[in-house]
Amino acid sequence: MPLILHLIDFTNRNSWIEDQIPLFMKNGVNQGLLSISNTKGEIHNALEESGLIKLGHFDPGIKGLHHVVSIIKKLSADEEIYIYAHGHIPSIYGALIKLFTGTNFVICHHQQPNFLPNLLKRKFFRAKVHLMLEHFYYFQASKIQSFSLEVDDYLKKKNVRTSKVIRIPLGVRFEKFSRIMPYHDTELGDRIHVVSIGRLVWEKRIDQGIASVVNLIQAGYSIDYTIIGIGPELETLMQQVENSGMSEFIHFLGYRSNINEILNQADLLLHMSYTESYGQILMEARFTGTPIFSSACGVALDMEALQDPGIYIFKGTEIDQITQELSVFIQNLNSRKAEIELINPSREYYNHQFDFAIHEVIKMFKSELYKR
Repeated sequence: MPLILHLIDFTNRNSWIEDQIPLFMKNGVNQGLLSISNTKGEIHNALEESGLIKLGHFDPGIKGLHHVVSIIKKLSADEEIYIYAHGHIPSIYGALIKLFTGTNFVICHHQQPNFLPNLLKRKFFRAKVHLMLEHFYYFQASKIQSFSLEVDDYLKKKNVRTSKVIRIPLGVRFEKFSRIMPYHDTELGDRIHVVSIGRLVWEKRIDQGIASVVNLIQAGYSIDYTIIGIGPELETLMQQVENSGMSEFIHFLGYRSNINEILNQADLLLHMSYTESYGQILMEARFTGTPIFSSACGVALDMEALQDPGIYIFKGTEIDQITQELSVFIQNLNSRKAEIELINPSREYYNHQFDFAIHEVIKMFKSELYKR
């Protein structure tokens, strides 16, 4: 069996990657991990304690690339290797490693598909450079794991061969997300609990979520809007709320680990993101039965394709249009919750379950090896 080298660009703990490794090893797939970092970190220590031997790191830049190429060449003399790149920067390095060593290279969790096209409007030169790098690693990859319809559609637009794309969802721990309390009825005139959850970065469009909620409050809706997450846009967003005069109704709670409880207490999830490679919060909300009002991104498109009543994808592009659609969505909350009861998400989305998805990844690597 091949050696799968997870390539990452961080050093903190990551339960999603750490949980994969025992499943890989149980199925006879050797594991290793390399981080693009100046030092080892918490994830290295945790994996070392769990018995993983092949661990390392290399400095970003040309010197570090030369070092890791030397390591890969030595390892390749004894066993078949696959670089399994987790992210945009690891995919760039993975493509370069393949260029210099011929090592197999598979893209896992990569850049949100429409992030760079949207970045063109903000930082043109930087986006252009990274779009060229993206094209380079798509060309070099042996396989590209797609988490959602948005990724599928984007790769098709980029003329990536269909045979190179394999559809395996991210993999979610279903047991962590479920309804833990009965719904409270939401009727017009009662306080409506709206929540947005995610990193506070420009591509999540939390500013537009705030603007839409402000419009509804000004129109007479009684809304309590909670924003969960941290990120570089926090101060700007807080200033936006203060300027709107709605600080009484819009709250920032920072990082929270009790997402299941938060979703259970919400009447709807407001998800405004430009793009998602997957959008895990959408699936988590679906398992709590929380109605979802979302942009056309990530796994939201998969849910729409299944005609899942738990989600509504808004079509408007301007704040006034989005506000109008959100108003209608809120008015129909009671009937929407009743419709959600008709679909069992565990059955409908079984292929998104963590163990199932990871076993599909293992099958992907095994089938690739047999082709060689």
